[in-house]
Amino acid sequence: MTQHAWEEFSNRRVDRHELVRRHNQELVLSTFLTGGEYTRVQVADMTSLSKPTVNAIVEDLLHSGLVEKVGSRVGVAGRSAAVYRPDPRGGSVVAIDIGARKIRGAVANLVGEIVFERTVDTPRRGRLVDEASSLIADLASNSGAYPNSPSLAVVGSPGVVDPMTGLLSHALNTPELIGLPLGQRLQERTGMPVLVENDVNLATVGEYHHGRAQGLENFAFLWVGNGLGLGAVVGGELLRGSRGAAGEIGFLALGDKAAGEPNKRGALEAKAGAAGIQASARRMRAAFPATALGQRPSVEQIFAAAEQRDPLGLAVIDQEARLLARAAIAVCAILDPALVVLGGGVGANELLLDPVQRHMRSLSPLQVNICASHLRERAALLGAISVGLADLHRRVVSDGILATG
Repeated sequence: MTQHAWEEFSNRRVDRHELVRRHNQELVLSTFLTGGEYTRVQVADMTSLSKPTVNAIVEDLLHSGLVEKVGSRVGVAGRSAAVYRPDPRGGSVVAIDIGARKIRGAVANLVGEIVFERTVDTPRRGRLVDEASSLIADLASNSGAYPNSPSLAVVGSPGVVDPMTGLLSHALNTPELIGLPLGQRLQERTGMPVLVENDVNLATVGEYHHGRAQGLENFAFLWVGNGLGLGAVVGGELLRGSRGAAGEIGFLALGDKAAGEPNKRGALEAKAGAAGIQASARRMRAAFPATALGQRPSVEQIFAAAEQRDPLGLAVIDQEARLLARAAIAVCAILDPALVVLGGGVGANELLLDPVQRHMRSLSPLQVNICASHLRERAALLGAISVGLADLHRRVVSDGILATG
């Protein structure tokens, strides 16, 4: 074997050794991050790794601030063994959800516990990136994590995030974000790794981990607020599409308006979003002279009136339910989900459930269980934390954050 060939062979052996080492680290760290408290012997049994290997990795985790000793436990042989758990201060995830009216933010520790929250008004056009950067910095400073511990931010944004360029499109409720590499801008200003994801996709992840869809491998999340969107989990995986635009259900041609113009509101969203609901109330008002609603009622006022059996309020809600039923039928025909969760500031209102189900029964033989989200506006924030924790745990090992002993 030539010297050059030997060097290549040796490098491959080193690379393989490094891959095995990191794989073992990830196994041990993932075991702790399930939230339990374990001895080294228990971790060795759970991972099928040798005790010396587990001992070395636990020492690395202790040195890196990722686990902490919390006491001892007496085994069957009468010997005392140290017990370890994840150190909450070993890392942090900042999550923000950019909405048309509010920017909600939270920071969670390494085990996913929210330690600080703050909500600010969405600023006037031209200052959104500044406000989001400031909020990220404020949340990070309140994380309680060790100095220099691993951290990242996950940002939920309206619109489609191009997976190749990171540019945003179709963010009609926050137009200053259109064409902007939001993740890059925020990362430059905060100095933190920043992931940007569609807000409805994050809300879908929130439902998967914390909401009505826990344990389901196939479900859909129909979000209705100022806009309209769909998130779908198929086979346990979030459906994104080739350009990140899977679930842009607002562009379905189910309304009266022609669809297909770039950066214009889609046909279904124009009818079923908050602005469409208000427009329906104004248009239908003359047919209901006994209504207590004013000339330009808000969405909140319309739902409140419907709850009091106001005839106009009921008629508007029924029309909204019919539109959502047609959208849900389209989703069922394509994805066949086990559940459709209605969410968002409008969609999560319990008043929609019965009429949506009634219209589905009258329009199609395809039926599905439907429920309202109890997470409401927090779904995207909780989903962002879940996404961030998964990525943070990967980075801890893949980026060499662990001490090497």
